[in-house]
Amino acid sequence: MIVFSELLKSFINEKNISVKKLAANVQMDRTLIQKYMSGSRTPKNYREVQKLADGMMLLPEQQGELLDAYYRNLYGDKTYEGYRKIAETLEGMKDFRMKEPAVPAAFPDTGMPEEPQEEAEYVRHGKLEVEQAFISLLRKECERAGEEPLFIRMMMQPDQNEMLKLLLHAVGGRNVILEHILCLDCDGNNNENIMLIFSVLALAAECRAYHVYYYYDDIRSHINEMTLLPNMVLAGESVFLCNKERSECMILYKSAAAEFFAGQYNYMKKSAAKLAMHYELEGADEGILRDIQMDGTYMEFGYFPSVLLFPAGRKSSDDAGNSREGAGIAGKYYFSERALRAYLNPDRADCGTECQRAREDGGMSQDERINCVGHWLARIREGQCLAYMADETKLAMEPGIGIFTGGRGTVGIWRKKKGKQLLLVKEWSVYDSLCGFEKFALDNDLFVDAETTTERIRQIWEESSKRTM
Repeated sequence: MIVFSELLKSFINEKNISVKKLAANVQMDRTLIQKYMSGSRTPKNYREVQKLADGMMLLPEQQGELLDAYYRNLYGDKTYEGYRKIAETLEGMKDFRMKEPAVPAAFPDTGMPEEPQEEAEYVRHGKLEVEQAFISLLRKECERAGEEPLFIRMMMQPDQNEMLKLLLHAVGGRNVILEHILCLDCDGNNNENIMLIFSVLALAAECRAYHVYYYYDDIRSHINEMTLLPNMVLAGESVFLCNKERSECMILYKSAAAEFFAGQYNYMKKSAAKLAMHYELEGADEGILRDIQMDGTYMEFGYFPSVLLFPAGRKSSDDAGNSREGAGIAGKYYFSERALRAYLNPDRADCGTECQRAREDGGMSQDERINCVGHWLARIREGQCLAYMADETKLAMEPGIGIFTGGRGTVGIWRKKKGKQLLLVKEWSVYDSLCGFEKFALDNDLFVDAETTTERIRQIWEESSKRTM
């Protein structure tokens, strides 16, 4: 971890500015700055850090370094990395697949052995040979599967990014059903688990179906200490085993040993619990959320709007559990202006009465969308829900990405432009991380205040209403 106090001292020395001069520049007490430099005190918020950076005339990159060190010292590395992971996902999911093969399918000119055709067991040493063997095995199994879906079972931690990239590269665009067992940290207070969940989103996005199971353990003392073939992939009738460093692997095919490891996988699966559901979307999000109990804890980040999920007659419960109409705050919505404008765009592919097929699949006319936003705005003004618009200079959210938290610890993640719900996760530490991100985002002004947001919604809504007159 980069220590904030040491980095602050380093910048003060680099800029050749005295503490007295810096204190005068930023109108802060000199003693307080000295305490920041000694590490006995920490700035109370990021604005104080920004003032110090401005007072030293730091370059933008240096300001970023100082803020990053402040956040890491304030929240801890793992917690802060979790918040960054959430923010990065909201800004847009990168294509996880490799554009070009990491290694060629064969090595005719290098002296490296081609993969055995019928050998039941063989071993490879060296990262390049291991990766080539992995890609070759998966492609062979895809060919054997033909038109039928290839069923892949895997025990592998999501931090094995290169292995996951190789898998997606080898089977990308194929008919693949993936089953995945991973280890979640039994200490769910450090955002470790949400980082693991966000690391597997590419698998959910690219595979025909993605089913993920989990068990709990202390990741630092268990997974990170494993060196003897901890990664296992069962594809068709083949078994691939490799170590964490990808320097050694063993391939088994149609043998007693292959059956043994398949049995071990099935045993682990029985000991694991289903972590997430995987959905394909054919219409509105309403069908996905139908069985989720919505209450005052509901939050949504990103894709706009969820007002479609909350009609005027929504029922809620009071503290005694009695059902009542339209009572309580339905939820909190964190969105970008781009997402709102995209929703009200009259040129949307699913917009307009002439597009009957789109309407049957959940499409809406421009007038219907304007009415929905007007209804949502009225509910915000009445205090039935809260809305916050992103400051896109700090968090440039992509309109097609969405994350929601529902009742009972549910977290859902979807990518609208891909046409599919990615994951619907029920795990309390993941849910708690999203709640922590909400506070982090508001404390650090990633979203503007509710009053400013309401006024901006009104302006955009009125602009759209006038265009349809």
